[in-house]
Amino acid sequence: MSQIKHFYQSINKHYRAASSLWPGCGAQQ
Repeated sequence: MSQIKHFYQSINKHYRAASSLWPGCGAQQ
């Protein structure tokens, strides 16, 4: 369970970084 949570947080961090690079992606949320 801990690994999944860490994996999700890693994905979320990368997604937020991508959103900052491509504002269009974050705008859809």
